[in-house]
Amino acid sequence: MNCPACGSENPEDAQFCGGCGASLSASTVSGTGTASSELPKVSFPKAIKLGFKNYFKFSGRATRAEFWWWALLVTLGGLIPFLGWILRIALLIPSISVTARRLHDVGKSGWRQLWTLLALSPWVFIVLVALVVGDAIVYTLVSLFIYLIITFAISIGLTIMIVDWLVRKGETGSNKYGPDPRQPTSQQPHNLQ
Repeated sequence: MNCPACGSENPEDAQFCGGCGASLSASTVSGTGTASSELPKVSFPKAIKLGFKNYFKFSGRATRAEFWWWALLVTLGGLIPFLGWILRIALLIPSISVTARRLHDVGKSGWRQLWTLLALSPWVFIVLVALVVGDAIVYTLVSLFIYLIITFAISIGLTIMIVDWLVRKGETGSNKYGPDPRQPTSQQPHNLQ
């Protein structure tokens, strides 16, 4: 089958052109439709393969599907009795890397995922103060309660902000972190299958 965009010869069952990446769907070839400019969504097995393939890769971009399939794996793996915590530790580095690449896809620095630590750290401080002070001083408890309310508001705000970035559609086209992972190119042959 010849590509309608560049004329390159492709196998009959190909979905995208091996030369230019254009869609080779039946409606496009027959002229009844328009060419799809996006690759198909990443499947669960493909997302897991990409997660392990890019174990230490903190550069580039990751699609929403790639990130959320990986998050599902980590969540389900963490539910396994007795082995869940070992699995979560083993998947910590690739989870950080896929999150960094997901943030890159929306134009944010991967370092912004550290804000989740900021959302959790005040809670650790509250527990430590409660353990050290106990209930000896009422003034301290009132102050602790006010701090708890402020901390809760900040934590909710930071969590909403991070989740918003993770569910947002990535920037179309290349950005400063790399090419669009949803766009077919001749440099991304592993995504065409």
